[in-house]
Amino acid sequence: VDAYFEAQEASVLTSDRTLAKLSMPRMDQHTLHGVLQGSEDGLLAERKQLTEDLKSHFRHWMYLLCSGFNLLLYGVGSKRNLLEDFRLTLLKDLTHVVVNGYFPSLTIKSVLNHITEEILEHSGGFQSALDQSAFIKRKLIKGLSHLNVFVVIHNIDGSTLRNERSQSVLAHLAQSPNVHLMASVDHINSPLLWDQGKMAQLKFLWINATTYAPYDEETCYENSLLVQQSGGLALSSLKHVSQSLPPNSRRIYLLLVKYHLEHSDDQGYQGLSFPLLYQKCREAFFVNTDQTLRSHLTEFRDHKLIRIRKMDGVEMLSVPLDSQTLKDFVEQQDEEI
Repeated sequence: VDAYFEAQEASVLTSDRTLAKLSMPRMDQHTLHGVLQGSEDGLLAERKQLTEDLKSHFRHWMYLLCSGFNLLLYGVGSKRNLLEDFRLTLLKDLTHVVVNGYFPSLTIKSVLNHITEEILEHSGGFQSALDQSAFIKRKLIKGLSHLNVFVVIHNIDGSTLRNERSQSVLAHLAQSPNVHLMASVDHINSPLLWDQGKMAQLKFLWINATTYAPYDEETCYENSLLVQQSGGLALSSLKHVSQSLPPNSRRIYLLLVKYHLEHSDDQGYQGLSFPLLYQKCREAFFVNTDQTLRSHLTEFRDHKLIRIRKMDGVEMLSVPLDSQTLKDFVEQQDEEI
């Protein structure tokens, strides 16, 4: 017993070696990707064979979805490219929604807004997310019974979707016979997200989809001690968040960014006022009511794409990113459009 307490009293040895003392400085994101891509992959052929084996089940998976089941892909390795291949192969001509659950600022509200605004073409408001999901169910069952909506969720166990509210809404939505979920999970404790009631609503068939593929996209928002944070990372994150927005939301945000770039150097510039933005969006036929515009702005703010503050009773909108990042973003968007 005495020996035990004597051992506990001994001081703990620590090292003074820190990352700051490394002879090689921290790399930026672009350099790091170059190093990783140039490294030799000794298991590339085996990983490709695994992926091809999984792809051979695509039509069977589609049959299961159309039979009333939802699919949950699990296993070691990123399943993002596999789900994308499935989407491009079998869903490209069907109504579908892609949800990137690994986005740090994703909200369940933005997912529902995409369905109600872009697919159901409804611009009204809702009291809650459950109220909105109930509207979607009623609309699909009664008004649009011929329409099937496929929802592809990368990382349904993502940090922003793990909460009770998001999972309850998804389970409620999955009860509709016209909604078909296909999702992936990576966390070992993901099954703890759902109780028996939610599992019955979700109707998941668990599919082992081990790929051993690196989590490139899923980890691009994580900070690393070995990576120097730079505008390149900010641009990559901005581009990915933008791709998660509905097309109309992207147009509105691009309009706001262009105005910000044109006037950010003006003396006394405080941002774009809400009334002026609403006027510009109406002229471009992006929105027809200020309530619709506010729903888009709420989504932008949730994703930390804009900053809103009141000045003399008027809401002023600004973009909290450096000008060079925004210029690169606008150039990329213009090329894609």
